[in-house]
Amino acid sequence: MKHFLDKVLFPKVISFAVNRWHILALLCLGVVLMTDHKAIVELVGGNYTNVVSATVALLILREEILQKNSHNDLHSKIDNLHAKLDKKDE
Repeated sequence: MKHFLDKVLFPKVISFAVNRWHILALLCLGVVLMTDHKAIVELVGGNYTNVVSATVALLILREEILQKNSHNDLHSKIDNLHAKLDKKDE
């Protein structure tokens, strides 16, 4: 079960949550919550603090994923360079 959660479910949830349209939808919801103070809007969308918290969390998660991908790309380029240098020395 842990393998399923770590390898299948969590990456799918993260890929959905970090989608730019999801972040845009949260920002739009925040604008609606700031301008329209009806009870039904707060019932559906929560309060403004929750929207801001969720949006910032998604932006931080997105930045972390981008940095991790950049780090992995750099690491693979360095490994390829080392392999080429080792091949050249032979």
